[in-house]
Formats: sequence, C-alpha cells, structure tokens
Amino acid sequence: MVHDELPKYLLAPEVSALLHYVPDLRRKMLLATLWNTGARINEALALTRGDFSLVPPYPFVQLATLKQRTEKAARTAGRMPAGQADSPAGSALRHLVRQPAADDGRNTENSSGTA
Repeated sequence: MVHDELPKYLLAPEVSALLHYVPDLRRKMLLATLWNTGARINEALALTRGDFSLVPPYPFVQLATLKQRTEKAARTAGRMPAGQADSPAGSALRHLVRQPAADDGRNTENSSGTA
C-alpha cells in the first residue's frame, strides 16, 4: 500500500515522542543532533566534543563540510601542513596523495585510460 499523502518531514511533537522511546543515550543524542542541526548523517557522525559549544546565551554546533573534514584528516595524518591547506601547492599535494603509484599494484588502468 503506497501513501502519497504522507508528510515528507516530522513535526517537533512527533520527534519528541520518538526520542522519548529511544533508550540509548548515545542514539538519542545523535537523533536530537540530526533533528536540531539539519546535519547529514556523515556530518553528525564526524562531530567531536570540541564541535559543541554549549555556553549561553548562544550555544551552537560547528559542522564541518566534506572539504573541511578531508583537509583536517590530511593535516592530522601529517600529509599536509596546516598553512598549505588552501594554497596551490596544497591542492597539488592533495591530488598527488590521492593518486596510487604506478608500480604499487593498485593502478589498474591500461594505456588507453580504461580499467
């Protein structure tokens, strides 16, 4: 049975009722964060304690974009100095880091550029 008339989103009382029945505090926090921030699931799962500022009068959550998360991960792994994140050299370095070496067995392209 297909219901074309169903709403595309939940209202605040409906979300509150759903959260009431979530027994696990971690899952409840994740669902509440998704609902209150509008974050995508990967954005919410990438949050750390440092991304939350609960100081009154304006508490907030800082969501990182995919580009910001990728650059942070690269810097954390020591592959890219922090000052070069947005420089042309940093861009070229990111491109090279993502490319497999020609002789490492992972490059499956033939001379015509197809796999």
